Formats: sequence, C-alpha cells, structure tokens
Amino acid sequence: MIMIVQTFATAMPILYLAGFLCFSMTYVSDKILFLRHYTNPPLYTKTLVINSIKIMEWGVPLHLSFGMFMLTHPNRFDYEYDGAPLFVEFGELIGDKLKDYANINGDRFKTVHGSTYCFFSMLLITIFLLDKFTMWFFGTE
Repeated sequence: MIMIVQTFATAMPILYLAGFLCFSMTYVSDKILFLRHYTNPPLYTKTLVINSIKIMEWGVPLHLSFGMFMLTHPNRFDYEYDGAPLFVEFGELIGDKLKDYANINGDRFKTVHGSTYCFFSMLLITIFLLDKFTMWFFGTE
C-alpha cells in the first residue's frame, strides 16, 4: 500500500488520505487481534526490517518518475508565461532524447512547469542512484 500511495499520489493527492485510513484500520484491527486472538509470533531478525526499507527506498524515484509524466502533460497547467524560462532548454533536451529513444511526446517537457519539474526530478533521481550504487552520500549500511 505504501508503494501504491507513493507512486500515484502525485496526480491523486486523495491517496494520502486513503493510505492513512488503510493504515489506521490495519493498526486498530491488528492491535485487537494481537491482544485477544493471536499467540506469540515467531522471532524475526532485523534483516526483515532492512529488506523492507531497501524495497521502500525505491519508491522515491518511482514517485518522481510517475510524477514527471503526470504533471508535465501540456494541458495540465495551461497558461502563458511571459518571463525568461529557467529550465526550458533542459526540458527541450530531455524531451528530444525521450522522443528519439522511448517514442514519448517530447513537447510535454517544453513548458516551464514541465521542464522545472523534470530538472529537479532528474537531479534527485541522479543523487539517489549515485547513493545506491556508490554509497557516496550516506556511506555504508
């Protein structure tokens, strides 16, 4: 449930409320069942917790990737921008690469909000991948 909420909540913020209600009901029902019906659980080691954290960490780039395609639709924020676009050149570059390699409409990244979101999403995904593969930012486990 955490991964579903984290992945799709960019475009559907009501999922945060749905996740809260789901986890609240799970907490209450588990508390009642653990106290009144279940026996002692088997002993778990910390590897179960560590593996869960490792899986949930990948929800961050998944959230950013899905959000990039949900929020960069050209009709999502339909307005005219008169100022100097900040990251539009970066958005055009990413849009052209995606058009060439993934057959995705690259015009969606040429808007101001699309290129800005794309720039910061790519920056955070790059930092995340550098950390995962080199342990550069946060060291060893």
